Amino acid sequence: MLAFHFDNQIARLRQFAFSLTALIVWLANDFTAMGLCWAAALASYPIGLHWAIRRIRVIAGHPDRAFVLDTAMIFLVLATHPLGLLSQVALIGGMAFVARLCLLTSSQSYQVIRLILIVAFALCGASVIEGLKHIGLQESLGLGLLLGLCFFSARTVGLVSSERARLFKAAKQAHQQTTQQLTRVKPYLSKPLLASALQTKAPRRLPLIIFFADLHDSTGAAEQLAEQAFTDFLNDYLTRMGQLVLRFNGTLDKYTGDGLMVVFGLEEPASQQALARQCALMALAMRRAFQGLQADYLAQNQPFKPGQRMGIHAGVCLAGSVGPAEQLNFTVLGRAVHVAARLEQHAGLDEILVSKEFAQLLGAEFVLAARPPADISGLRRPLNHCALLD
Repeated sequence: MLAFHFDNQIARLRQFAFSLTALIVWLANDFTAMGLCWAAALASYPIGLHWAIRRIRVIAGHPDRAFVLDTAMIFLVLATHPLGLLSQVALIGGMAFVARLCLLTSSQSYQVIRLILIVAFALCGASVIEGLKHIGLQESLGLGLLLGLCFFSARTVGLVSSERARLFKAAKQAHQQTTQQLTRVKPYLSKPLLASALQTKAPRRLPLIIFFADLHDSTGAAEQLAEQAFTDFLNDYLTRMGQLVLRFNGTLDKYTGDGLMVVFGLEEPASQQALARQCALMALAMRRAFQGLQADYLAQNQPFKPGQRMGIHAGVCLAGSVGPAEQLNFTVLGRAVHVAARLEQHAGLDEILVSKEFAQLLGAEFVLAARPPADISGLRRPLNHCALLD
């Protein structure tokens, strides 16, 4: 859009300059037919050049060459018509001003324009000197001052524009580099951490649903399998479970060694019942996925049968970034996290234990089986809970 406005402004400037030049040439030729022909040619030149810029590849690919054509037209006018002092100075000085303002001094087009203008000034030198003598020293100095101010103003604007272009280019490169770096590290950062980095608020208390999953007897499995085989299994397990977290719009808070902690309610606002449903569906999907994982590894004659445990609780937690300013960490803290973790540890093989608070949020589509109250470390009273069945 900026380039379009710039080109449009240049076209208007060119049309204005050559229309006025056409009138000057017609007046210089005392309104003769030949002068009228020259005036018509000069007035229509910008229109023809605009057409050529769009269609002729030599000019279209190098718009700075249009300024060379402008200078050539000015030189032709100066060489063939008896113009007055101010007209000559205006044409040469104006073209020098525009070239200095719009082109880089290191460009080939600028050097060609400079050479043409030097030749034009040499061609008109005698008449310019006579004209300066005629108007007197004071007026000559005033004219020199005007030309000097125009030239140095154009030079200043050019330097400022070059510096702005350099800064813009540097900022653009820095932005691209930052974007590339963020893209590389984004998989290692949780969405809540990125969102929290944009906020200046302290950690908030939110009603959340906390989910824990963990491998059963992973230590024994690590002893039975080769190190690489166990690493491959663990990576496969965490990958499959992590994909299900994303599928059901949960937030993967962290990997806990051979397990994971998931939070519902941090991102999009939703009712606790809707969040509980998503969490329950995710847990059931994880159990089925884990059964598929078990079948795959048993088919490979692996010397162990892995197991999984899950625990879910709903409650108010403190959510936000904690730690030193040099390395903040987003986390969820509170009694609800402790209860969910203890439920997961209390669960049996391939069992999903849910607290009474979470169970009350579920609809009739889920099947629950009551379990005896459990004595949980850190809680004063036994915890009422039940098992989520398929």
